This record gives sequence, C-alpha cells and structure tokens, in this order.
Amino acid sequence: MILKFMQLGKNPITGEDNEKDTWELVSKDLQEESNELLEAIQEGKLIHIAEETFDVIQVCIRSLVLLKKNGINLEVENKQHNKKLVKRRWNYLRFIRVFWDK
Repeated sequence: MILKFMQLGKNPITGEDNEKDTWELVSKDLQEESNELLEAIQEGKLIHIAEETFDVIQVCIRSLVLLKKNGINLEVENKQHNKKLVKRRWNYLRFIRVFWDK
C-alpha cells in the first residue's frame, strides 16, 4: 500500500498560503481538525473518520515542514522518538516509511 500526501502551498480560492505558515495557524487548524475527527469517531461512519484522519495528518505535515524550515533535523528527531517508544516497552508491528521528495 502506498499513501501519498502533498505539501501544500497556496490556495488561490481561499487566499491561504502554507508557505507563510506560523505555529499559531497550525495550532488553530490542528484543534479544528482534531475536533472534527473526534466528532466523526462519535458518529461512527468510517468514511468520515478516514477523511478527518487524513485532514489531521495533513496539518501534521505542515508542522513537520515548519520544523524543517526552522532547522530541526527530522531524521534525528524521528530516531529519538522511536527510541523513546522502545524504552517505554512498546512492541512494534512494522515500520511505516515516509519519503520526503525534494
């Protein structure tokens, strides 16, 4: 299975521009999308849950882009995160690989 997510730029219809993202904008959108995901879960409709899950992931991608723009080495942080999970005794079933195209 291959899932593809886009790093979004400008939207000429809404005037939004993720190239000018801020933590405040990401925070606001994450709160909104998380609430919508919670509502979809309570509703119990799997297609709606899928839509809202992808919306939350899309906001998380924006967060990763902002971190990278601010000099954070995402590969190093990802390794640290995985070490933390292993240290907390989580067993993993598989790795889900994310490729960052340039």
